[in-house]
Amino acid sequence: MKLQRTRTLVLLALAALPLAAQHGLSKIGDASRLPANVRPPQLIGVGVDEHLGSSVDMNLTFTGKLGISYQRQRSTNLSSWTDEGAAVIPGDATTTVTVPAPAGPQFWRFKVNY
Repeated sequence: MKLQRTRTLVLLALAALPLAAQHGLSKIGDASRLPANVRPPQLIGVGVDEHLGSSVDMNLTFTGKLGISYQRQRSTNLSSWTDEGAAVIPGDATTTVTVPAPAGPQFWRFKVNY
């Protein structure tokens, strides 16, 4: 009986965690209550650089595994893929590959070569 009660209390406590987290967030700052010209504290120092009408290269960052190569691939329709550039062998490290700005909508992925 005592074990049953303990399990019930633990389950109730776990169920209440999301509510407690949401309550805690409201204390951080509710952006809907700020005037339109005031930036919420969470966004101080965050900005956006607009490059309207210009092309911007994209950086693809991933963490590799030792002994595995990764081939960057491009698609415009998600069904046919084309290899782009040479295969990357990053080892056990995070690697960033810069992709030239595309002429239109494109999708990117890395194919793993064991």
